[in-house]
Amino acid sequence: MLSLTLHRLYRDRIECKLLSPGDIPLEDSEIKEELTNRLGRGSFRPVIETDCIEKADRLDRKRSVKIVKRISRTIFLYSLIGAEKVSGARLGDVKLGACYPGIDPDLVDEALEEIEREFWYLKVEGGTYYFQTEPNINKIIYDYMSEVSYDELRNAIRGKLQKLLESTENVRTVVWDRTQLEDDSEKLKLMVVDYRELRQGNEMAVLEDLLERVDGGRIRKYRNTLVFLLPVIEGVRSLEESARKLCAVKRAEKDPRVSQDREKLKQLKERESRYEEELSTDCVNVYSRIAYPRDAKIVIEDLEVLDRRGSLTGKVLEKLGKVGKLLTSLNPGVLADLLEKKQVMRLGEVYELFATDRSQPFILSGRTIIEAAETGVIKGDFGYAEKLEMREGKYVAVIGKVPDRIDWDGYLVKKELVYLRPEPPTEPPQEGDTAAISGQIGAGPTAVVKSLHTTSIRVGSLSDALKRIREVRAYSPGRKFDARLSLIIQDEGGRIRITVESSDWRAISTEAEKLLDLIAKAGKYTASGFIEVKSEDEGFVEELRGQGWS
Repeated sequence: MLSLTLHRLYRDRIECKLLSPGDIPLEDSEIKEELTNRLGRGSFRPVIETDCIEKADRLDRKRSVKIVKRISRTIFLYSLIGAEKVSGARLGDVKLGACYPGIDPDLVDEALEEIEREFWYLKVEGGTYYFQTEPNINKIIYDYMSEVSYDELRNAIRGKLQKLLESTENVRTVVWDRTQLEDDSEKLKLMVVDYRELRQGNEMAVLEDLLERVDGGRIRKYRNTLVFLLPVIEGVRSLEESARKLCAVKRAEKDPRVSQDREKLKQLKERESRYEEELSTDCVNVYSRIAYPRDAKIVIEDLEVLDRRGSLTGKVLEKLGKVGKLLTSLNPGVLADLLEKKQVMRLGEVYELFATDRSQPFILSGRTIIEAAETGVIKGDFGYAEKLEMREGKYVAVIGKVPDRIDWDGYLVKKELVYLRPEPPTEPPQEGDTAAISGQIGAGPTAVVKSLHTTSIRVGSLSDALKRIREVRAYSPGRKFDARLSLIIQDEGGRIRITVESSDWRAISTEAEKLLDLIAKAGKYTASGFIEVKSEDEGFVEELRGQGWS
């Protein structure tokens, strides 16, 4: 053996300063014969041909330091030592046999992890590495991989994508099947485009067809409710390979060679868990682009997912928010801008516009539009009317205060077109009112009116309302003022609506606060409105304004 090895090293001009087990060329036919048949170990020939040559060569091709073949040769020699009991090499033996001067022994640790996943005949037991003639679970999995059908691996990928893209209250997800891509305005629809439909150069054509037409050819109406998740075609092969391995493991778990062997069954369960994770990661890596309509174009963006775990639906929504395509709240000014052209719009038409016009942002919930309309009416940006009624060329509508109700059949009215009822004549100021006689100038009395100073404190939630009431109370001791609370409270499902109107500050500070606190604890509610404070004390009002609550 020594002379054969030295002869091959000399003949092939292989550099070797220190001869070790890692230098023995097992691929040489004479040496292979010496170490198998002539030792009565002919059953070890498949070990050399598969693990020590074929697989070791493949793994070494990916490495700058070719150490896998040296490791496999070392372990093989140690596997032949025992006669009556199994022998093997411990980690120190492997490093001593595989390494040579100038090589970092830590490379062996890294390579062994990959070897354990790939070799068919390697066994690790009690920290000892050795080859056996009975195939391990890697070989069993490999055998079953050839039995996995294309439909089976496709179903595994689809099932994994469905888990990663669960539908939510406001988002409906569709994986591959365009027949499920309905044409309605109820929810934002997130579709995973089937990688089999895409070829080089046809991506935009496929997306335009999905966006413009319902399955069957009918023109799609609600185009601005669709966002697409696109694959990177170059990663599809790796994705399918991960799915194939997972399917093979599940098949192997039913193999009689495994089901009756606790150790192998445990190893397969661990491998299944690892392959599940690998398939999840591959799904996220491959489906890493989104496409959505913007004006006349379809924009494609990289998803840039750093965290490869968790729901992909949330990551898509986060990306849409960053690029400004998805709004979680709507500025009433957007509705005011629409009214510049339309003058009057049914609120249901506004909702339809956001669902059909590709230039508009995505709106997850109609409640977003309702809240913007409410806020705009209160601020005086536009008016609201339950039905259209004209007087003197204008429309009777609520503006500058909380409307009793807002629903989709009502109308938004441009503020210049809102009919304002004439105010009733004011009574002359009486003593004790906000206007008082302060003195005489010249021949007759002059009435000097003490002007009222006003500030309106915006309220955007129940907690906001409670906080503002307490903060006004903190500034109010010793101050004379009038306050009015105007608030609309509605539960998340839109089933319960409460209107709070109060001009009694004592009630606002006690009974109203208790009521609001009770509602806040009862469940998820939204609220919007304002607290209006009027006072002759300009300093007090200025203090409130200075808090930035208006």
